Amino acid sequence: MSKTTKVTNTIKKAPATTGRVALPEKNGIKRPTERGKTAMPWNVADKLTEKFGRPALRSEVLAECEKKGCSPGMATSQFQNWRVFNGIAPSRGGEKTGPKAKAVKAVKAPKAPAKKTVKAAKPAKAPKAPKSTDETVASA
Repeated sequence: MSKTTKVTNTIKKAPATTGRVALPEKNGIKRPTERGKTAMPWNVADKLTEKFGRPALRSEVLAECEKKGCSPGMATSQFQNWRVFNGIAPSRGGEKTGPKAKAVKAVKAPKAPAKKTVKAAKPAKAPKAPKSTDETVASA
């Protein structure tokens, strides 16, 4: 007698697709869809970066977005996301590098002399003696 094995054909269904295109993600930030409201600051920043050959400045992006009717708060937050997505470090010291920026020499204020305060040592307090009940007994 030969043993027969039962063979079953199982067809695994492919996972259902939602029809959405996978958005690129870098540095923990997903790029917004091209048709969304949040894409406007991203597109403006990309165009300005390509135009000037350097990363777009926040002030430039905000000015262009306000012309197109985008709220400054959303433009600011989306510019920050665009900057992180593209791995652009924030500029420290303001955006004084734009085309309309004036050359300003930084002037440091003189430092005030440090105050020297010497605290006097406090004398040690003697521990208080507990009240005795013997005085009330002796006077009675």
